[in-house]
Amino acid sequence: NSTTKKKAKTKSSPKKKAKAADHQRWTERMPLTRLWNPETAMTSKGSYTFTVISWNVAGLRAFIKKQPDALANLAERYQADVICLQEHKLQDVHLDDPKLKIREHFEEKLGGFESHWSYSTTKKGYS
Repeated sequence: NSTTKKKAKTKSSPKKKAKAADHQRWTERMPLTRLWNPETAMTSKGSYTFTVISWNVAGLRAFIKKQPDALANLAERYQADVICLQEHKLQDVHLDDPKLKIREHFEEKLGGFESHWSYSTTKKGYS
């Protein structure tokens, strides 16, 4: 009475080719306005520090609700020249949505900054 166990054959699935990231592209390209003069900075005594803040917010709509003044406080504290936000997960309609008021929020809190946004055009809510 010996029992023989049969090994199940497992088929290895073929590896998928990496797809080109065609869902990540700029929706609009605009030149950034230079708000500082590099010649003055180079010839002045001391130095000029160009400060860039880069923050992974992991969902901007929730971030604004939970901490509405955090970004403005951070920009003021470090005297930021540029603020970059990653993982905002916005769609192009969110900025001007009358219920969300995201554009109004940024104009009120960070009025001295120009804004330039990039969205995923084919994959909604994609970071």
